[in-house]
Order: sequence, then C-alpha cells, then structure tokens
Amino acid sequence: MDTFDVLYPQLQGIDFRRDVPSLDVPIYIFDGEHELRGRREPLQEWFGMLQAPEKQMFTYEDGGHAVAFEHADDLDRILNEIILPATYPEE
Repeated sequence: MDTFDVLYPQLQGIDFRRDVPSLDVPIYIFDGEHELRGRREPLQEWFGMLQAPEKQMFTYEDGGHAVAFEHADDLDRILNEIILPATYPEE
C-alpha cells in the first residue's frame, strides 16, 4: 500500500497548528534540516506551541524528508535508549 495515496488525502484539510494544539501522549519528531521549507516551518511552529506530556525533536543537519531511513542506526538507538524507556518505564 502506498502511504501517499492513503494518508496524505486524509491530512490535506488538517492544519495541526489550528486543529491539534495538544496531545495526551508523548510525541517525538525526527526532523531533517533539508526538508522542504513548506513542510518544515509549519512543523516547527506547531511543535513549539504543542502541549504534550513529553515532546522532543531530534534534528539532523544532513537529513531530508526521510531521516528515519537516512539515519536508521541512530533512530534505532533513540527508540531503544530514549523513547522506549520514557514511554514504557520498568517498574
């Protein structure tokens, strides 16, 4: 299934800055500095105003649109060392 054909039509009418001012779950963003400005600037604006119990942005100077693939080893490290312990703490 092509994500573009399914996901993007559902998102076109949503302005996260207006429609999603808060989330009740932690949010982690993987950001590439070489992402298109038309995508990156609204994301950064939304992230700055977003209210969430935990939020963190991981920015890659040499990253573009697909930082999860471009930096897969670092993504794996962050998921295992930061996000997993924060969202599923050992009791």
